[in-house]
Amino acid sequence: MKAILKCYYGYKNFGDELLFFWVLEYLFSHLAISHIAVESWNKARLDERIKRNSAYLPVWKKVSTYSKSKFSFSFSPALKIFWWWEVLTDERPFIQDGRGYFFKYFWDIMFGNFVLLGGIGKPRFFRSRLLYKLMLPRAKQIIVREKDSFKIAKKYSKKVTLHRDFAYDLIEKYQETHKETISLPNLLINLHPKINKPESYRKIDHFIKKNSNKELRYVWMSPQDLPMYDKLLEIYPEMKLRNWTSRTLDETLDFFQSASCGIWARLHFLLTLKAFNVPHEAIVYEEKIMKLIVNEKK
Repeated sequence: MKAILKCYYGYKNFGDELLFFWVLEYLFSHLAISHIAVESWNKARLDERIKRNSAYLPVWKKVSTYSKSKFSFSFSPALKIFWWWEVLTDERPFIQDGRGYFFKYFWDIMFGNFVLLGGIGKPRFFRSRLLYKLMLPRAKQIIVREKDSFKIAKKYSKKVTLHRDFAYDLIEKYQETHKETISLPNLLINLHPKINKPESYRKIDHFIKKNSNKELRYVWMSPQDLPMYDKLLEIYPEMKLRNWTSRTLDETLDFFQSASCGIWARLHFLLTLKAFNVPHEAIVYEEKIMKLIVNEKK
C-alpha cells in the first residue's frame, strides 16, 4: 500500500523536523505501507534535511517528497495520512483546524481512506463537534500522543492508539550514541508571538534572575519567533541568537542536552529539555502545552 503524508514541511519548524523521521519509522512499522510520499512547501529543504540526517531514516529508499501547491486537490487512491500537532482543533482558523481535510479530500474521508496522526483538541464549538462526528468514526486509524486526545477520540472510534510524542523515540535513539555531554552555562529562551504580553516578559525576567550567572541564548523554532528575539534583545543586549536550521539534528540535540536550563513557549523545545532532564519552565500559549508539559508535571 502506498501513502501520502499530508503535513506542513518546508517552514523551517524545529518541531516538524524533529518528529519527521520517527513518524516515518512508526508508520512503516505499524501500517502495511510500502512507500510514503511526503508533502512539502519546500521540497529542496526537506530533501536536504533527509540527506543530512539519514542516520535517523533507515527506510529512506521507501520515501519520496513532492512540492505542494497552495490549492492542490488530490485524487490519488493512496492512503492519506493527516498529521499535525493538533490534527483536529478549534483553536486554529479554517483549513488549519481540520475542516480543510474534509473539503479537499472529501471522498477519501467518506470511504475511510485516511489516518489521523496527532492531537485531538477539545471540541468547543458546534462546527468542531460536527467535524469530529464526520471524520473520527471513518478514520482507518487514529494515533494520538496524550491521554486527553485519547479520551476524546475514543468517544467516536475504537481504532485509536495512544503513543507518546515521537520526539521521545528519536531522542532515545540519539542517546544510544551520545552518552556523555559537557554542561554549559546556557540559559535557553524562546517566545511565541501569540504571547507577546507583559506577563510573558515578567515570567522570563523572573526565570533569568532565579538562574543568574548564565549565558542567555535565544533559540527560534520557526521564523515566526524571530521578532520576539529583537524585542528581548532590547531588554537583554547580551543575549545571543542560536540558528539551528543549518545544523544537523545531532548538533542541535547536543546543544539542548548541554544547557543549564530553559524557559520556552514552543512545545518541542520543552519536550527536548524534559527528555534530557534539563530544568525548564513553560510559557503556555496553546492547549497542547498544557496537555504535554504542564499537566504532565502534576
